[in-house]
Amino acid sequence: MPVLSTKNAIEKRVDRLTELWNEFAENAEARILRWVIDADSMRLVHGFLQMQQTDASDLPDMILRIDDPMTADQPYGITLRQSLIEQYERDRKGMGEAGISNEWQAPAMRPGDADVVAAVSTLRSMRNYHSDMLRHVAVALLPAKVTSSTDWANWLQSLLKLELPPNVRWLVIDVAETPLLDELAKAGPVRVVTQEPKLNLPGAYNELLNDLPMSGPGAVFRKHFMNLLTAASAKNFGAAQVAADAAERVASANHWPQMQIVTGMALGAAAIAVGNIDAALAVYRQAHQVAAASTDDPVAQKLGIQSRFAEASVLIGEQEYEQAAKVYLDIVPLAEKHADQFSLLESWRMAAYCYEQAKQYEPAWNSGVKALDVGDAMKPEARETSTLPYVGQGLLRLALRRPYAEHKQSIRERMEKLLGPNWEEKLSTGTDAS
Repeated sequence: MPVLSTKNAIEKRVDRLTELWNEFAENAEARILRWVIDADSMRLVHGFLQMQQTDASDLPDMILRIDDPMTADQPYGITLRQSLIEQYERDRKGMGEAGISNEWQAPAMRPGDADVVAAVSTLRSMRNYHSDMLRHVAVALLPAKVTSSTDWANWLQSLLKLELPPNVRWLVIDVAETPLLDELAKAGPVRVVTQEPKLNLPGAYNELLNDLPMSGPGAVFRKHFMNLLTAASAKNFGAAQVAADAAERVASANHWPQMQIVTGMALGAAAIAVGNIDAALAVYRQAHQVAAASTDDPVAQKLGIQSRFAEASVLIGEQEYEQAAKVYLDIVPLAEKHADQFSLLESWRMAAYCYEQAKQYEPAWNSGVKALDVGDAMKPEARETSTLPYVGQGLLRLALRRPYAEHKQSIRERMEKLLGPNWEEKLSTGTDAS
């Protein structure tokens, strides 16, 4: 029987990014890391940055994510400096409670300093204050919007021209399909390190399959699973189901719960593609049952959480809001068990949304408050990449109703404390049931 990895395909790719970061961080001459990746792999970068805000990170660096837009309203370096100060202020109390010195104050800007100089000086000061516990202070620059690609490239060129401190590092992303920073790399071939991780997100399934033996049952499972994917891409659900049944039998006989769950997830997606909702729900529920029975396999249990989210999403599409809410609530103890704050926040948030759609306003309100409590317990950097703004939006929507109107101001105050006064600007258009 093969010994399957304790990490799934996504986690392995995030580990690869960690290795690449360390390679860059240990290069004494380097200052700016440029990752050239395909657009599909951006969520893996987000996962890497999220991990740095958790206890799972073993990097001796503080990597701060800055996604404030680059606009014409003020120089980008000033925006960057303000965001760094705000992040530190939000985290100051938690640092003190953890016994970490937290008295750092940003240096005043000197008259006549360029905006890029002000940003670098702020980071240098922060790193010097925490030099006893950090190798580097680093900034991942992921502006949500830029005034123009030329302005963005020019700002980075101005950064490169400075005498950058060795323990202040920068991470920028270039999309492989439309690279913008080739000239930056050419201008600083020593200080700008270009890495092409080639994460191949669509290959995640194949990586899972590679944990199996290349002969015997592993080869048989691989053949059936690839047949499943081929049939699914052709929207031939009958053939996909035959292949999935064959793959599941092999996985079950060899006690490979991860493979059973992945098979179910793939078949569920194939069912949705052809509008077979009943079949999708059935396979997602079966995947959850497999995960629940796999108490000695943490990866299988994590995959089971994803099968529950998929099931609930299907129920929302069918407007079965009360059933969907119950599924989201079932995720809560699973997320707590695995200390998965993002899934925990999302399960409470979506339960609130579903109860609201079902016109069950009391459980909707209670679930929304629970989600807000989860957000309160998150590290500030983790909140910035979470769906917490939608929690506030949902609660304020409920506060339009008389029983909850008295809480409207307190909800606004909590949201501003957690995400800043402009938290509503983080909301995108469209439904919050994403």
